[in-house]
Order: sequence, then C-alpha cells, then structure tokens
Amino acid sequence: MTIQFKNVFKRYDKKIIFDDLSFQIRAGARILFLGPSGTGKTTLFQLILGFDTVDSGEILIDGEPVNPLLINDLRKKVAYIPQIVELGQGIVKDILDELMSFQANTRLTHWQEKLTALLPKFNLEAHILEQQFSMLSGGEKQRLAIIIAILLEREIFLLDEPTAALDTALKQKITHYFSERTDATLLIISHDVEWRQLDGIKTINLTQ
Repeated sequence: MTIQFKNVFKRYDKKIIFDDLSFQIRAGARILFLGPSGTGKTTLFQLILGFDTVDSGEILIDGEPVNPLLINDLRKKVAYIPQIVELGQGIVKDILDELMSFQANTRLTHWQEKLTALLPKFNLEAHILEQQFSMLSGGEKQRLAIIIAILLEREIFLLDEPTAALDTALKQKITHYFSERTDATLLIISHDVEWRQLDGIKTINLTQ
C-alpha cells in the first residue's frame, strides 16, 4: 500500500502546520519523521488515519484520493501506537481477550502462544497479565502496546514516540526487533537515536 502526501496545507487557528508538504511512502518503507515539538509529527499520523483532514492538497492511497472506504481499509492494515498509551480499565489479560475478540482480529487464532514468546523478548514477566493496566508504569504500557501491535499482524506500523519511556537497553531491544522485520512498513516519530540506526531507514524532516 502506497501513501502519498501531495501539496498538503494544514493550519490550526493562525498557526500553519504544513505548507506544501509532499512525499510518498511505498510498501515496506522505513521512515523516521524528525522535527522539533509543534512541527506536526503527530498531526501527520492523524491525517494518515483519517482522524483529521487537510485544508488543501491531497492524501492519496494507492494513487486514489482518500475517502471513507479507503480510510476504513487502511485502518484495518495499520497498528498505531500513540504517545500516550491507554488501553482502558481492568486487568491486562481481560483487556487483551476483549481486543482479540473483535471481528477484525478473530483470524488471529495463535495470538496467545505468540504473546507468551513476546513478553520475555521485551523484558516483561507473565504475571503482568494479571495486573491492572492503570497501575503499570509508562515503560510497561509502551512495551505492552508494542506487543499488541505485533500480535495484530498488520502491514503498517505507526509508532509515535514508542520508546520514550524506556532505558537504552530496552530501546535497543525494540529497535533490533523492528530492524529484523522486512514484511512491514514502518512510520516512526521518535527523538531516540536508536531508531536512526535501523537498516534502510530514511528520514523526513518536518520544519515550521
């Protein structure tokens, strides 16, 4: 799936976020979006997902201008991790069970076995599944969100500061995992230098 921004202009009140922004992301690309706070990095993801709209210009999916049908299809192929991870209230295991019961995820029949393997990969103990999600640390929430994104088996990962709350060793573990993923498109917003070391990574600088 190809995503293209073509001469995109976006403003909030009197502040111009994007002015004639153009780029193209092909399937399998690894893109790191850089820029100071306020340059629209998170807004970019919101536009891709159809949670916000451009003021002028176009966003094209596989060469076609975005429309509700295309956006719906795109969202089914995207695993999105926002800056602030909130998966709801309750026990982690129950939250996971509910998420995987959604119709879009019922095809994922072996997710529990994969979960068992992924927890130690990202330095999480199995007993975290019995804890209240709200009581977890920021780093634990981030790692769980990454594991869930992996379990969903989507084609595109939108990662917004996914390792900001982690120490260097954990950042390296996660970036190493994604460096070995050759079957997915990676769109990353991060100030962590570890992401710049991914093989094949390209950067797009967003400036005011």
